[in-house]
Amino acid sequence: MSNRRNFIKHLTAAGIANSIPRAFFIPFTSAIPSLNPKEFPSEWLELVSPTSLGMDPDMLRQVDALIEQTIAIGHTPGAVVAIGRGNKMGLLKGYGNRQLYPEKEKITLDTIFDLASVTKVAAAATAMAVVIDQGKVSPDDLVIKYFPEFKTKGKNKITLRHLFTHTSGIGSYSKDVIGTKEYLFKVLCSLDLVFPIGERFDYNDNNVLMLGHIVEKVSGKTLDEFTLEHIYKPLGMLDTMYNPDVTRIERTAATEMRDGIWYKGIVNDFNTYNLGGVAGDTGLFSTAPDLAILSALWLGKGTLVKKDGSIVKLFKEKTYQKLAESQFLNVGIRGLLWDKRSGSKNRPWNMSPDAMGHGGWTGTSIWIDPKLDLFVVVLGNRRHPFGKTPNIYPTAARVGVVAVNSIVRKNETLALYYSQEVKFSTRRQTIPVSLDYLKKSKIGLIVSREEIEDPNGLPAQLKKKGIEIAALYFPDESAIESDSEAAQYTQLVPVSVKTNAHTGVPVYALTRDCSQILPPMLHGIKTILFGLKVPKNCPEDLFWFITNILGSTLQSASDYRLKYAIADFPNPLKNKFIDAKDLKDKLKPFGVYSRQARQFGLTFCDIAAKISEEQFLELEIGSISAVELQNN
Repeated sequence: MSNRRNFIKHLTAAGIANSIPRAFFIPFTSAIPSLNPKEFPSEWLELVSPTSLGMDPDMLRQVDALIEQTIAIGHTPGAVVAIGRGNKMGLLKGYGNRQLYPEKEKITLDTIFDLASVTKVAAAATAMAVVIDQGKVSPDDLVIKYFPEFKTKGKNKITLRHLFTHTSGIGSYSKDVIGTKEYLFKVLCSLDLVFPIGERFDYNDNNVLMLGHIVEKVSGKTLDEFTLEHIYKPLGMLDTMYNPDVTRIERTAATEMRDGIWYKGIVNDFNTYNLGGVAGDTGLFSTAPDLAILSALWLGKGTLVKKDGSIVKLFKEKTYQKLAESQFLNVGIRGLLWDKRSGSKNRPWNMSPDAMGHGGWTGTSIWIDPKLDLFVVVLGNRRHPFGKTPNIYPTAARVGVVAVNSIVRKNETLALYYSQEVKFSTRRQTIPVSLDYLKKSKIGLIVSREEIEDPNGLPAQLKKKGIEIAALYFPDESAIESDSEAAQYTQLVPVSVKTNAHTGVPVYALTRDCSQILPPMLHGIKTILFGLKVPKNCPEDLFWFITNILGSTLQSASDYRLKYAIADFPNPLKNKFIDAKDLKDKLKPFGVYSRQARQFGLTFCDIAAKISEEQFLELEIGSISAVELQNN
């Protein structure tokens, strides 16, 4: 209990009141004026015009509306956003308030936020990169090499890679388990396995908590000391630390009230609170400008070029590659601690396959895209004041979508695609292939539910032609997106709906929760065949959803090195310009492609080629004559 008393004493010293008001109102607010870059701390990245970074400033202005709408509906009292490329920022803005109660405080660009699980990459992953680079640790080492006492209850074969990827199978312990750091470590080592080692992904803070202990063991320093000395001070991240001091608490964003005290500068996570505020999984505090510096380090693959031209190298590129290398899991693709494409709600859908990021329970998000040399940091404090508002991950994702859209490519930006006057070339970039193309390997077929159930539908016809179908997929627009806590971090893994009577293969629904084809759904397929037709008078939302299925499964094919083929059915929809109702509609996943197809009559072959090119999917896409497919 001494840790708890120390925190309360620390909080009281900062002069924070402990009464809760009766009313709650969040005003619609404009962005705070940006500071003159000359007034920035010398350690911050240089703030330059978006144009000089190859970004469209008009497009970036959409960020204002996204954040202001999120504040207006009460999902966070305030936020700070940093967007940039390389080692420069093109946008740095603050919005709203960092605190509403007990007294309202306007946000500032240097507001400090409780990062929650962004700690996993800002502290644990970066610290691990340093000690791996020093030769003190290897991802494939057994955990018992460092802590023999961890071997109890069948855990002796768990490697660091299992911890990095949340596949160790270890369980959790309750927030009510309190005691000294030494006692809580014994509890961690005594945990049972809840599933066999390596069987599946299960997001669990204890995996990263153990990684933090390993950093401490090999470095001989506590995690807060090690990260401050070897990461944050060398990089100039002067406001990044565990347990902020009293001076910094004054500009820290508040979270919720507990035990009659407003949490401000005190970690929101219960288990890390019980550990004294220092852990590998949560507990770090930082600012958007500091995380921009960290983003630039990772974009530089371990090297940061500062504003004054000096160079800081924390780890070598080969070490970066170890942390960034794709890990193929049942939920999709992750790096070592970094998320890549495992369904997190805060991932900008249009980033390249190389993109890496992470989100935090308090409303924080960081994503970097090495292919685009882009970083996007969105920091909010959605736990304030009552701790019950939805996570702002969807907002963070949309901010990232805007950032990607703003990048000027081939003398155009995606902003131009909203114009009625734009005329698109329908030059094919897919490869015409014959039916024999499908006979070379097992295929996964995407068709409508009606086709699957029809004894004369496409699946039955292809089987008669000697094509081996290993799995069937159909779009299920009726499925409602999950609001569960687990779904905030990673998409739900679908279960086979049934076995198809005509082909004898499993059938999966592609839903709003999971529009991708994940490893458990592959069943040895080497080619995905998109066989959906465009219905006449197709409703706009249904057509968007079908286009979303196309885009998401193209990403799946790229992720798992599959071939992709499309049945070249005509598109009966054309000459209809869709003016999205609001910014949220404009930024729907693959929504812009859906509107293009309706306006210009583009087929799914046309759209697939455009998606593959613009998102660096590097796919071989074949187009198969619909007549040949259906011809008996």
